Amino acid sequence: MLLGNIKVRVKLGLLVGLTTLMLVVIAGAALVDMRDSLVTERTSQLNALLDTSVDLLETMDDKVAAGELSRSEARDEARRLLENMTYGNDDYFFVLNNQAKMQVHGGDPANVGRDLSNFRTEDGRFLFREMVDVLNSGEATQEFSYLWPKAGSSKPQPKLTLVKAFEPWGWVIGTGVYMDDLNSAFMSDVIRMAAFTVVALIILIVFSLLIGRSITNPLDVINRVMTKAADGDLKVRTNLTHKDELGHVGHRIDETLDVFHDLVQQIA
Repeated sequence: MLLGNIKVRVKLGLLVGLTTLMLVVIAGAALVDMRDSLVTERTSQLNALLDTSVDLLETMDDKVAAGELSRSEARDEARRLLENMTYGNDDYFFVLNNQAKMQVHGGDPANVGRDLSNFRTEDGRFLFREMVDVLNSGEATQEFSYLWPKAGSSKPQPKLTLVKAFEPWGWVIGTGVYMDDLNSAFMSDVIRMAAFTVVALIILIVFSLLIGRSITNPLDVINRVMTKAADGDLKVRTNLTHKDELGHVGHRIDETLDVFHDLVQQIA
């Protein structure tokens, strides 16, 4: 067999290498799952936040129906409340009307009133038209990925946004998370996983070296003793005191050499 031609030290090294590779693969797979779970978790959070904002609009609309507020007053109050609703790392809500004109922008109020119907992404999509189409799509929520600058910055950043329609007012309300914020959270997971993997590898290597030496050192002793005995030196002994199988082999070799030595002495 192929393994029968490989030294014990090399076999142990291969075992450690294979175990290390498996550990790295498992850690990598775990990170992929963690990344997916993080995106899923954030998406669920965005959905919950959108539900809360829609509940707010429904409350305002109920006040209109009850005659407590006019439609104009209700919209103004909703705009004010949504503009001041922030969470996380200064994440915010925005609202578009059915003409893709910005009604609310919690990140940069200067965008309010801006007509975004002709805004195109780098790949040629009319992004905000697509968002407004949710009013007619029949879908409760839609997800969009695009580039948009953070508040106070002009540099576009990758962003994941969810939008939901509020049909009574012809509004589309949205909120999202910048991917660099998501990546920062993921990097914390990567660092923790890397630290765990490194510690596990160090422990694996240290124990593998100790176990390897506990096997190869006695084998070296036995090999030297048997080589000298084959050359006629029957006084050599392994003197192994190990309690494992190799220790027992060494003890039996010593007993055998004692017998041979006594026989030679008797013959002489």
